[in-house]
Amino acid sequence: MKEFSNIIKQSLLDLHVSSGIPFIIVNTDQEEIFAAPEVIFHTLRSDIYSYCVQLLKQYRVSTDEILIFYFDNDFFSAISWLDQDTFLLTLPMCNIPQNSFTANAIRNNIIPDHLSNFSHFMSTIPPKDNQQVARFVSIIHHMIVGHPVIRVQIQYNELSKMPAFDNYKRYDDEKRDDVPELNLTGPIIEAVLNGNVTELENIYRRPEHNLIPHMSSNALNQKRYQFIINISTLAGRMLESGFSRNKLFPYCDEATQKMDRMHNTRDIDRLAYQTVLGLCEMVHEAKDKKKLSSAIALICEYIQKHIYEAIRLEDLEKVTSLNRRTLTMRFKDEMGTTIPKYVSDRKLEEAKYLLSSSEMSISEISDLLSFSNQSHLTMRFREKYNITPNEYRKSNGVLEKDEA
Repeated sequence: MKEFSNIIKQSLLDLHVSSGIPFIIVNTDQEEIFAAPEVIFHTLRSDIYSYCVQLLKQYRVSTDEILIFYFDNDFFSAISWLDQDTFLLTLPMCNIPQNSFTANAIRNNIIPDHLSNFSHFMSTIPPKDNQQVARFVSIIHHMIVGHPVIRVQIQYNELSKMPAFDNYKRYDDEKRDDVPELNLTGPIIEAVLNGNVTELENIYRRPEHNLIPHMSSNALNQKRYQFIINISTLAGRMLESGFSRNKLFPYCDEATQKMDRMHNTRDIDRLAYQTVLGLCEMVHEAKDKKKLSSAIALICEYIQKHIYEAIRLEDLEKVTSLNRRTLTMRFKDEMGTTIPKYVSDRKLEEAKYLLSSSEMSISEISDLLSFSNQSHLTMRFREKYNITPNEYRKSNGVLEKDEA
């Protein structure tokens, strides 16, 4: 029988606590491998497992899909492959918070927000290090924000009938004004990962991509859920492909905070479109930077890795073995800016992220990023963004520790 390591077991238990979703992991020989909470071990009838395998095979569920089956209108369970011989089964859960039982209470009170502790925990598990845990993280994340990866919804007493995709619905609650609507498809993901901005814009214009998974009867909530799911999914794929989280996370955080302040589905559609285009442009720029000489690429990498330190030209000279004059001239030629300006811009980007995502004081951020003092950070920040750090923080609704 397959055994999980203690580290993986703890990770799975943490995910159960974070999500509020009770589940059991079983292999195709119908052996129980893991349960969260552990009290549900050996409490299920063994024939339920053969039934689950039958469903997974009958409906040809792939490893990137979740199969949902309903006991009635309110209670459902989910099954999904973790790998070719292991699958996950959730205990019955309730769609309606006020009717949910204890094991499901946390799930119905989680706000879908990629800044939450749960999603931060998600990002700490490298997919290539443990595929089962990474797969489970993905399943639970999708289930918390509302079933976006469902192959088919099967009524428990009507398994022989394959229902139409009536869980898909077009939202026409407001005048569209030709605002593109994001439905994350393979071609869109491929265009973003390739940095192909032109192809992405063409895909958005195709009407067949305007259908979206129906997750809420409230149109505004529908847009919020869809936005978070899609941006989180794209960010995850970009991380897997080797994109730096230092630039990606601040960008996604800022976009999500903007979305939180919107109360119009059309505005959210427009923001989603702009955000995905921005991600695509990031990849395009990163691919262009790969054409840099090895020396300048090393400099950029060093600056990013040492962003919280004072970065001196003599340190950069040691990294490349180039003399100062050659280094500064080559950097300006390839990057289009000076080394001090580039370092300052990267530090200000990091300051912007910390201001919007942490409760650190401006003085603490200034010290962390090795500015000479708080006034120096404020001056540089205002020069670049035409707003002070304090004004920027207040516009994002973040309070410092002492103010909270």
